[in-house]
Amino acid sequence: MCHIILFLPVLALPVFWLVPLPIAGTLYLFILLFSAWMYYVVLTVMHQPARVGAETLLNRCGRVIRTQGQQCLIQLGNEIWSARSKGQLSPGDNVRVVSRDGLTLRVSPVTDKACTRMIPGEAASCHGWLHHLRRRQSRINRTQDKSA
Repeated sequence: MCHIILFLPVLALPVFWLVPLPIAGTLYLFILLFSAWMYYVVLTVMHQPARVGAETLLNRCGRVIRTQGQQCLIQLGNEIWSARSKGQLSPGDNVRVVSRDGLTLRVSPVTDKACTRMIPGEAASCHGWLHHLRRRQSRINRTQDKSA
């Protein structure tokens, strides 16, 4: 089905044999503009980063929870993963996911500021939403108390 839509300008060429030229030209221009828009949409969707699956873990930042030699447990967002590192890590270190081997992540230590701001539990967690909902509920309660 997708290939038919992308091949639509070629499929619409017989319109020039079936209807008068002014109508066919207008109709073909509409089909051509629709196809160009569709090409644009398809290309932008194809170049978006992965949203689900193992590819989403690459280059994410996390924090080491527990270590045992080169093996460690890291927290990425609200999830805890088993990981390996080439270097020695200690609990509390910030790490970046380099690759994945089954259910074990390969990580490397990081020191850049961009990674320390996105440590698990801050931007991606639901705690921010909970705080927002509690503040909203307290505002609603205050306005109800004032009106009563």
